[in-house]
Amino acid sequence: MSKEKLLKKIHAEEKEFIDAMMLRSPAEIIEAAYEIAHKRDIICILETTSIPDEQAKAIGCLANSLDFFYWVWMDCDGDSLKDAIDYALTEEWKHILVTEAE
Repeated sequence: MSKEKLLKKIHAEEKEFIDAMMLRSPAEIIEAAYEIAHKRDIICILETTSIPDEQAKAIGCLANSLDFFYWVWMDCDGDSLKDAIDYALTEEWKHILVTEAE
């Protein structure tokens, strides 16, 4: 999978996420505003980040690639969003390969 295909998948996941949010109450949407904003920021960063095909393929195999990046960032205490994405692309994606092999 190429970076372009991964981004297309991630954009579709974001649309699905937003569509699901639109069915929730205003209070639930406000509660999720942080996640909504940061997922959009993740997409913006990914669009300008080099993603080798091997990483794109592994991450693209996940049920929700956008959630992968979001939760890697949530688990990175104090790291910037860009640093967390870089970590996901250099280290964390390797765990996907191990999980697939098991």
